[in-house]
Amino acid sequence: ADQESGYCISQLPDNLKPSGQPTLAVAGLPDQFVAVFANGYEDGYCSNLKEHVIGTPPAQIYESEFECCQENFADQRLGYCVSQLPTALQPSGQPTLVVAGLPDQFVAVF
Repeated sequence: ADQESGYCISQLPDNLKPSGQPTLAVAGLPDQFVAVFANGYEDGYCSNLKEHVIGTPPAQIYESEFECCQENFADQRLGYCVSQLPTALQPSGQPTLVVAGLPDQFVAVF
């Protein structure tokens, strides 16, 4: 790490040498999702791949895939965009509980 000459790295094959460019996550740019309408609204989805994000106005970039789907494809008949989310992020249709309970609702437990 402190070798000034860079000799060790220079001995690596070209495809393994660091490029100086940031490494992209497996799925693309972190926290940058944009709507993709390539096949029309009903087949639209959100992507964080570099080729989709680069050049997109900042106002059209969302921090999460879910937020992007919600803002751009909320009225899809079959919910294609939301179906592309990782299973853990797909809405369940069940209300979200806040800190182990429903907000402002209490019952006596005997």
